[in-house]
Amino acid sequence: MPFQTNTFAGASRSGETYVLYAQLPEVGVPRYSRVHLREMVRNGQFPAPVNLSARRIAWRLSELEVWKATRPTQVVADHAQCR
Repeated sequence: MPFQTNTFAGASRSGETYVLYAQLPEVGVPRYSRVHLREMVRNGQFPAPVNLSARRIAWRLSELEVWKATRPTQVVADHAQCR
């Protein structure tokens, strides 16, 4: 379950909700590897995480919701049927 806090450095507003890597599927983000997520962030295709501490990162739930809203909703046809 995502957690709420306003005590971590970098919190942009009181009561911001953060999602850890392991919690991403719980909020509707596909199970991407950490390496793939870093590449997506570098390419501007996924929200950048924030540092909660020196060794912990998380994503703002509000930014993940915006990202999900921009994703395609149509299911891609099976490749075998496309041939």
